[in-house]
Amino acid sequence: QKSIPQAVQNGRIAITQPLKNDPRHKGTSLEQLSLAQWCLPMLISRQSERPLINWNFTPQPPTHLDPNDSIGSITLPPRFLGRRTELRNIKSRYREGRLARLLITGPGGQGKTSLAGRLAHDLERDGYWILAYSAHPDQPAYAFRKFVFQIENQLTDKQKEEYNFLKNEIKDEAEIATLLLRAAINYSNKKLLLFWDNLESVQAKTTPHALTDERLSVWLAAAQALAGQGLILLLTSRWRLPDWPEGDLLSLNRANLGDFVRMALDLVAQSKLDKQYLHEKEKLRRVHRVLHGNGRGLTTFAGAVKGLNPEEEATFLAALAEAEAAVQVDMAIAQTVANLRPAATALLHR
Repeated sequence: QKSIPQAVQNGRIAITQPLKNDPRHKGTSLEQLSLAQWCLPMLISRQSERPLINWNFTPQPPTHLDPNDSIGSITLPPRFLGRRTELRNIKSRYREGRLARLLITGPGGQGKTSLAGRLAHDLERDGYWILAYSAHPDQPAYAFRKFVFQIENQLTDKQKEEYNFLKNEIKDEAEIATLLLRAAINYSNKKLLLFWDNLESVQAKTTPHALTDERLSVWLAAAQALAGQGLILLLTSRWRLPDWPEGDLLSLNRANLGDFVRMALDLVAQSKLDKQYLHEKEKLRRVHRVLHGNGRGLTTFAGAVKGLNPEEEATFLAALAEAEAAVQVDMAIAQTVANLRPAATALLHR
């Protein structure tokens, strides 16, 4: 419960003497060797006569932002910001062997894909084979055929031969799905992650939000039946799927203030948000409250208030607070357009 500098200092002191209180090495040479500043950052050169740093440089601002990350066809933000508490809880379930399937839901901009993507990358480092699918509202059948082809193409020659032989004998889509997923589980040494993103684009808009693609429904049922048998099923959507178990559902509400501050810091570093928000804590708290902690909303808000004087900004924020959540983004877009130069506005309308 102390400040970050104090915590870092205490941690550094602790690891400079790792064997100090170890009874197995008390009074030994190993204990003495461990009492050092090895944990401090060092810069070492093979050439003793050469300066480590040339201080006659001219500082330059970054010329580009980090490129977006991706897993298959799923695009992720370049940096994972926020939702660290949720990530820790999910990884605890994984380490305890209790993570077989997880559906992450929430409004747009709350970090569903970013959170799922970070988890997928962590599991990939643990040896998992990641099979990613992003539902496409215009071409759902084509996007899913590409996903299935991705699995088929990765199998060993022996697995392909067996799968193709049995596939020709089977006419039932559910059996084919189970057959291919079992082959993928074996190929991955029982470390397979199915990461399906953006499922709201292939769900009915009204309750119970059933999938509108029949083939995808069949494959989802097959994947659920195999979950926990060497397969982890990770899904994201704005809506809960019909009959989805409560224990395997993570519903994201507003990001906490700490995560929101990290998002604001990132925007300030990109010169997209005035750094005054980092000093005027009450103003940032108000923006967090008004935008319901929505990270995408913060990015849009930053564009909308750029160039406004304090009075105009206060008026805009007050109007935003009174608006329904569904029209908040529309208001921010309208304000952003109003801030454009006349030539840019004319080009946008054309």
